[in-house]
Amino acid sequence: MTNLPRKGLSLISLMITLALTSLFFTLSSGYFFLGEKYLVYKTTQQIFELLQWTRSEAIKRNQLTAVCGTTDFKQCSQHWSIGFMAFIIEPSSLNNIQILRIEKNDDRISVKSNQPVIKYSSDGRCFSRTTLKIRGKHTPNQKIVIYDSGRARIASS
Repeated sequence: MTNLPRKGLSLISLMITLALTSLFFTLSSGYFFLGEKYLVYKTTQQIFELLQWTRSEAIKRNQLTAVCGTTDFKQCSQHWSIGFMAFIIEPSSLNNIQILRIEKNDDRISVKSNQPVIKYSSDGRCFSRTTLKIRGKHTPNQKIVIYDSGRARIASS
């Protein structure tokens, strides 16, 4: 009787392959949404810093300043997801603005506000309480809450 070479996989080699595959998927599942989580964090920090900077400019220049969402980076819009800008509102005409700073946003991150424009008076106070919600498709929401005093804080949902 001659020994023929074995062809195919043994039960042990199949079990080892399945164990390694399941281990790989278990370890990698936590890192799948890490990029989106970073973008939500980065966008939240970017807007928070712009709000603080705009408030300090209102106090420093003794002028009315504002932050709003923009789609064309020239005028305000309801949409904050494409970008946002800080500007001075000229007292002579509310339609005449001087843009101070423009920030672009990653389109994978959604930014929504209950106010289209956030205005700061010359003493740094905000005209109305506002909440900005920043979120990705698969990550928890972040919020920026702006109080009447003009101060802002970051909150997780």
